[in-house]
Amino acid sequence: MEQQEINKFKTVEILLGLIVALGFDGIAALLDLSGIGAFITFVAQWFAIFVFGFWFKSKGNSNEMKTGRMIFKQAIQLLPATPLIITALTVTIPFIIGVFIHNNPEKFAKFLQTAAGGKLLEKLAK
Repeated sequence: MEQQEINKFKTVEILLGLIVALGFDGIAALLDLSGIGAFITFVAQWFAIFVFGFWFKSKGNSNEMKTGRMIFKQAIQLLPATPLIITALTVTIPFIIGVFIHNNPEKFAKFLQTAAGGKLLEKLAK
């Protein structure tokens, strides 16, 4: 099985993605402040995360659309904090983290190894 080449995000793509993500988050914040309803906000943010997932997949990251990652990204909205803080972070922060992981998989792997104290690889080796 041939591994698909991963195309890194360019600066222009990152800026465009941030503008779109901040736009979704801004609209969601306005909806939350106006009291229209959390359900509309949840659906709009789910749609944005889904679209970004397809974008990552088109860049060669086949793991982005897996069920676990999608559930994790949606679970951010359920954190027990003020609704405005949750709304402001739901799309933008996962996008930024996803771009970093996508563009720097070696650095992220090294971070995971360091965070686990090197014990993660020992457990996998056994």
